[in-house]
Amino acid sequence: MLRLAALLVMSCLALAGPAVAAPPRKPAKPVIVLVPAPAPTERPEVLAERGKKAMEAKNYAGAAKDIELACAAGIAESCYYQGELLRTGAAGKRDIDAALSAYRKACEAGDARSCNSYAVNQLPFARDDAARAQNTAFLARACAMDHGQSCSNLAYRIEKGTGIAQDKVEALRLYRKACELKYAGG
Repeated sequence: MLRLAALLVMSCLALAGPAVAAPPRKPAKPVIVLVPAPAPTERPEVLAERGKKAMEAKNYAGAAKDIELACAAGIAESCYYQGELLRTGAAGKRDIDAALSAYRKACEAGDARSCNSYAVNQLPFARDDAARAQNTAFLARACAMDHGQSCSNLAYRIEKGTGIAQDKVEALRLYRKACELKYAGG
């Protein structure tokens, strides 16, 4: 029986004729699939600390990813550092809008430096008195948190009447406060 099946297959092949090669196929184009970055496997506090140390060592490229992940997790100081990286472009492309967003997020979480940085870097975009007054409120918030540089910046604005009513007595009080807080620019 096996022999009969083999003869049947051979006769079918003979009837089909010689094998003809199929035309060559074009190679398929590679497919690129974008996959979201995996969630950090380390605690945000660990990422924040490692990012801070990299920033202090001026290893901005090494700090960028840890800082970004820690900021996304709500670590205010990391958002401040992210703002600095974005404002200066130290770890890549410079992006002032993203920097302002990072500073504001950190300020709203209670980081006084970020309130100061937001106010100073956003002021050129404040086109009218209402916008300048709103901007100046960030300095007042940081000064209330005893951030000396913010008190000095607020004093200067009050002295000049930029975004707030001019008041030389209040400006002098704030300059003194900045000095008491050991800010040499006050």
